[in-house]
Amino acid sequence: MIHQNKGFMIRQTNYSESSKIITVLNEHGALVPLMARGFNKPRSPFNSLKQGYKHTLFTYSRHRGMGTLTEIDIIDGYNTINNDFDTYTIASYIVELISRVTDEEIADPSLYRLMHQAFKLLDDKNEKYSVLSFVIIKLFPMYGALLNVDKCVLCGSYSYENMNRYSFKYHGVICNDHYDEEHLERSVYVSSRSIYLAAFLKHVQVEHLNSINIGEEDGKKLFKFVDMLFQEYTGEFFKTRKLLQI
Repeated sequence: MIHQNKGFMIRQTNYSESSKIITVLNEHGALVPLMARGFNKPRSPFNSLKQGYKHTLFTYSRHRGMGTLTEIDIIDGYNTINNDFDTYTIASYIVELISRVTDEEIADPSLYRLMHQAFKLLDDKNEKYSVLSFVIIKLFPMYGALLNVDKCVLCGSYSYENMNRYSFKYHGVICNDHYDEEHLERSVYVSSRSIYLAAFLKHVQVEHLNSINIGEEDGKKLFKFVDMLFQEYTGEFFKTRKLLQI
């Protein structure tokens, strides 16, 4: 049976001297393993997949199990991502983050939508660390973690300009009305803007986020905050994280 799916190649493994097995995250959120015969040959029809990230239309034959790739059409070549090392590194980290929570048995279209939107934002030259933060925030629940940044965990205040601490004792942000020794125990300073941005990105729908208009300094502060919580509450380690220039 012939199939056509939009998607991203997220893994590749050598099968023989000339062929690879690639794994595609398709538009339905399913992982599809495909045999790409002749992938390594100089005149391979799959040459455009060899370097960089591409949004691609994959044509393949498959009945059950592994399919066989027959044709590809590049939908978006992501020139900005693939021609800038720092942006490419961010994209690689996003792929690693999403790949780790994909399930071979259960398709999840939200993961494809998240990767597609994040790559679009990066390629449109939105601030890259804020895009990465957006992805991490959306993945918090899939890693079994909570992000309590909506209101003060002690009094319920929604006044973001009055919040600049995160408490690991109470597992959430706290406002300036609780600046005593007991409440500040095991808390860290976080800019109120970072807390506001984290809350905004937590609730915005993926397909509705068309741009993130903040500066690099604010983007890095946001990422440091989100990354700190992600490391604390998930304990996950990613090789690509070490390559980030931050």
